Amino acid sequence: MSLELKSANGSILLSSEDGTGQAQVTLPRGGFLGDSGYQWVDESTNRQADVTYTNTTGKPIFINVIPLSSSNQRVFMYVGNSPVDSGYITASAGESLTVIVPKDAAYRLSTPSGVDSMYWFELK
Repeated sequence: MSLELKSANGSILLSSEDGTGQAQVTLPRGGFLGDSGYQWVDESTNRQADVTYTNTTGKPIFINVIPLSSSNQRVFMYVGNSPVDSGYITASAGESLTVIVPKDAAYRLSTPSGVDSMYWFELK
């Protein structure tokens, strides 16, 4: 199978190796994580644990949270009402919590241990 990307109109052409068949798929423009126009935004001063936010960008966003404490901290990331990621993370180990949030979805970082000191970055 071969793959040809025609970026001018967002189409992808798939062809069999022997040339006996092919299919063309046209993708919608924009709204894909990592498309042009995305940039990292430091939301550290605009975000708090245990507060619900809504992704109103009209496209998916990627969130990366890095704790500022060197002690183990239990955190949960919710998208909607579903816990999508959790764990004990420490800044000294360089660990972080990362999630993708669909457009129009609510999200929050829950910290039962009371973590409130962190870096919070969003690719949006």
